[in-house]
Order: sequence, then structure tokens, then C-alpha cells
Amino acid sequence: MRHLLKAGAEYFAAVFAAGFCMGTVRTIGIAPRVGELSAVAAEIPLMLLFAWIACKFIRGRYPQLNTARSALAVGGFAFVLLLIAEALLSIGLTGLSLGQHAALYQELPVQIGLLGQVLFALLPFLQARANAKAAVHAPGKTGSQL
Repeated sequence: MRHLLKAGAEYFAAVFAAGFCMGTVRTIGIAPRVGELSAVAAEIPLMLLFAWIACKFIRGRYPQLNTARSALAVGGFAFVLLLIAEALLSIGLTGLSLGQHAALYQELPVQIGLLGQVLFALLPFLQARANAKAAVHAPGKTGSQL
């Protein structure tokens, strides 16, 4: 269990750091020019690409993450950490209350961001599933070699 929490925390930290940097650029440099919705829509694919790479790296460090259950646990834990960190930043940097932060999820750009975060949480599972399928279809491998 400890390795799952550690892997989830590492996955969260890597993607959160990238998201913090990209979110700053989006908020200050891009959104004022193209609008919040377009800026978020452009950011999500880049963040998911980064998350995919970070997830692959972390899964390489933790070979135990090849089962669906462990991959979902890692993604779920990383997702919870991400939601907590996002709320703390929103409250700390803007002075919003927790209720005001929660109300932001009624806005379309924030909903799109949340969808990206859900996909981020599912990436460990999707990678584990893809690896399992690749192993089953590996040429020259028998069931005992997998």
C-alpha cells in the first residue's frame, strides 16, 4: 500500500508542478488574448501529454502498478491530492472561500479543466491496461512467459 501512495504522490507532484507553470502562463499570457475557454481547451491536451509521460516514468519506477486495481488507486490518490492542492491554491492566492471555490465548477472552463483532471487520474489505469494487452499479444510469448 505504501508504494501506491508514494507513486500517487510522485505522479501528482510532477503533473501539479507542470500544471502550475502552464496555468500561470495560461492565466497571465494566453487567456487575456483568446479568452479563458480557448486557453483551457488549448492547455488540456498539453497537460495530458505531460501527464502521460510522467505516468509512464513513474510506472517504470513502480512495477507493482501493472494491475488495474493498483493503477486506479494511484490515479485516484493523485486526483484527490490535485483537488486538495487546487482548492488550497484558490483559497490562498485569491482569498476565495471553499464555497466560492466550489462554485467555480459551474463555469465551463473549470468543468473542462476538471474533465482533464479526471483523465489524468485514469492514465495509470489506461497505461496498465495497454501494457497488459501488449503483453498478451507479444509475438513468441506464451502464457507462462507473461
